[in-house]
Amino acid sequence: MEERKKVLEMLAAGKLTAEQADRLLAALSGRKAHPHPPHGPGQGRPFRWRWDGKFRELQDLADLSEWKDELKHLGSAVTATVAQAMKEARRTIEQQLGEMAPRADQLRVRKDWELGAGVRRLTVETHHGRIHLLPAPDHTLRASVRAEVRGSSLPEARQVLAGQLHLEEADGVCRILLVRDDRVLAADVDLWLPSGSALTLTAKAHTGGIQAEDVHAQEMELVTQHGNVVLYRTTAEHLRVAARNGAIHLTECLGPDSRSVHLETRMGGITVLGLPAEAGVTGSAKTGLGRVEVSGEGMEVEYDDPQQPKAARFASFRSLGAAEETVVHLHCATRNGHISIRR
Repeated sequence: MEERKKVLEMLAAGKLTAEQADRLLAALSGRKAHPHPPHGPGQGRPFRWRWDGKFRELQDLADLSEWKDELKHLGSAVTATVAQAMKEARRTIEQQLGEMAPRADQLRVRKDWELGAGVRRLTVETHHGRIHLLPAPDHTLRASVRAEVRGSSLPEARQVLAGQLHLEEADGVCRILLVRDDRVLAADVDLWLPSGSALTLTAKAHTGGIQAEDVHAQEMELVTQHGNVVLYRTTAEHLRVAARNGAIHLTECLGPDSRSVHLETRMGGITVLGLPAEAGVTGSAKTGLGRVEVSGEGMEVEYDDPQQPKAARFASFRSLGAAEETVVHLHCATRNGHISIRR
């Protein structure tokens, strides 16, 4: 009893901390000491630890140490899991990059040929590759296919390309078709079109863009599933461009001979620059997710909602007096993307 009194006196005098006094009293009474006094609104209430949606009572330091150990094990497990996931992701990326990198059995081959002068309807289609339309400097309709082919030798690679390249030409109709084959990794097609030709052209690319520069055709249809369509000074009496996943960009592609231009994509924006000054333009534009902007001198525009325009009708006419005016109809539509039309 005397020893306990001395301990309490030393605690009151500040010579002992509460923890030291608790240890001494515990030693005198033979019980286990708590390193910290009870916490909580009421003295003597146990700790409460939230874990996995449940409350568990921590009666003493042993329970708390047990939970600390569990948390350490959990942290180690999480660290190991993240490290393993990063290791697997790195292995996958390295494998994909290895497949993309040129290998010894990937060879580049090319095939060029001239098409008949009497071709009036031309269709070209490639599964994996882009299509490029260019003006023919010698007024000759020509085509070129540049492909990456798996093969052990150049003769074998040329044979593989020849087997997948179908060329049909008869009665003014020509069709160039590149059939899908795992050995043909990519096949780009270049077409040189004579200027002023009354050609009906259809170009289709499944995975790859379509590009045209300074070419003209009577009718032109350009279709791609995955890729952008970029046209520069490319005109046709009737022009249709369709893309499933890609943007459409036209610069100075409406001329005095144009009658209709139809542009449509599902995922991507549409940009039309350089409307003709020598012809009137009427049309409409509509987007599901995005904005429609139509501007230019002499352009009359009516938006569905001026604050958040998603659809518009527009018209621009030039004064010719008694002369008959040429009018081009322009239609633009996209499900997801902005539409910009500017003179």
